[in-house]
Amino acid sequence: MKQLLLAILLHTLVYGLEDQNRDEQKDFTEFQSTLKTLPLTEQAGFLEMGINSDNGNIFYFCLQALLERKSVGSLPLLEMALEPHMLSEDRRRLAYIHYMRLRYLTLSDPKERSVWLLRLLASKGVHDYPVLMDWAIDEYGDSGLAGDVSIFERFEKYEWLSVKLALLREKLSLNARYPHPDELVIQAIQHKELAIRLWGLALSLRRDSEIVAQFLWRWYEQHNLVGGRREFEILEDTLLQHYKLWPKRHPRKPDIQKQ
Repeated sequence: MKQLLLAILLHTLVYGLEDQNRDEQKDFTEFQSTLKTLPLTEQAGFLEMGINSDNGNIFYFCLQALLERKSVGSLPLLEMALEPHMLSEDRRRLAYIHYMRLRYLTLSDPKERSVWLLRLLASKGVHDYPVLMDWAIDEYGDSGLAGDVSIFERFEKYEWLSVKLALLREKLSLNARYPHPDELVIQAIQHKELAIRLWGLALSLRRDSEIVAQFLWRWYEQHNLVGGRREFEILEDTLLQHYKLWPKRHPRKPDIQKQ
């Protein structure tokens, strides 16, 4: 009898959870559809409602949507979510991470962004947010700006950051050795480390430069797939994107057919 009752209880719990997940997914889909139909002036208020939703999918979607807008006007919505009585501790931590990332994205000047990241990484509280710490180190390394590596010594105790910190030091070293952005791009793309080469390709898309365009062409024509098919595809995408951004910098349109 006990086994039968236990089986019935488990069956009820499993199917109850399935029904709950199905309902939450339905509500999430309806929320997304409704948002798309609203004018921009009304979307912010709708996203604010979503942040207060019990539906985890809706909550996370709203955080992402506010982050992708990169708008100063979205900051107050996330600030409200940080109030102690508004959300659970887990959700408030997630909202804080998105809030800090949004503050960074609303800064337009690269040097101002760099200083902001250093201040964040120098703060005591950042150690309580591994995801935020990881993101900030990535962003600072990708900024293309030289900086003082001593501030990152405090993170060496985290073994999971060892590879990331090694790449960061190499990026900052390249920044210091090649202060001209075009030369930095060229040297990074030719680096022995794949992660640095991909970083160099990403940096090239910030350069409205004939020198960079010519180098991309030369690198593309000489490339022998030594880095593998995936790296070559990224190189193709970079050349195409650079041409679309600044066609006058290129000798011709790339004859690359993308599926």
